[in-house]
Amino acid sequence: MTLGVFSEDNDEQPVVWSGVSFELKGFAAYHLSMMVMMLLGNALSFFDQAFVAIGIGLSVSILSAIRRLRHDWRWRPPGPAQVFTAILVAALMAYFVGATTGFSVSRFVTLGPWALAVVGIGVFSVLQALRIVHTSEKAFRAECGDQTQLAEPERPPEPRWKAIIRYAFITAFILVWLETVTSFYVFDSTFRAGSPAITVSQTEPLTNRGRIVYITPAEKQQVDFLQTVMMIGIPSSIALAFFLLLVLKVRLR
Repeated sequence: MTLGVFSEDNDEQPVVWSGVSFELKGFAAYHLSMMVMMLLGNALSFFDQAFVAIGIGLSVSILSAIRRLRHDWRWRPPGPAQVFTAILVAALMAYFVGATTGFSVSRFVTLGPWALAVVGIGVFSVLQALRIVHTSEKAFRAECGDQTQLAEPERPPEPRWKAIIRYAFITAFILVWLETVTSFYVFDSTFRAGSPAITVSQTEPLTNRGRIVYITPAEKQQVDFLQTVMMIGIPSSIALAFFLLLVLKVRLR
């Protein structure tokens, strides 16, 4: 649900609902609300959709702040790696939103709940990287009360080759992710600029949801190349992740 693959923090993943943190439950409510508004279509204006999103976000934030005061929560400041992760996640999510909306405010408004849902994912992921929110209640409780509990969790020494492989995989994963987002953006922008009929320069067909437009051979070559790399990169990344986790026992976060 979040981009925790980039996080170095040892935030245990909850296996039951009671073990889920209050903030993650709030995020789930936010996300569910965005899905409901997607189903409602144009029943609500973008102003109404944004009002609902901001209202839920503020409500969860206020209740979370009150809860933290009651439990004597003490923030465990992030290290350089966590700060870098937060900046990276923010940049990646901003690029994703921009690419999928064609870097257009009007299209962001048109997509409404979907765009707001993606923004919610990005905000939660950044806050998680900065150790402000957690996915598990256990991780939250570990930062409450006695200050001695705020020490960094100790991990057993890791062979250097595993660390190198982990960071190489994360780098490759980011590149595949960026290429995939770029592929969708190029396809969409090229399709919208296409001609409904063959012209002197636009002779190559491009199909999207049963509709055909015509683009230049150079544009078609670019779209095909990006989509081919995407179709190879995504399954390869998934297969490689399973191999590293299950066979080489390399920790990916």
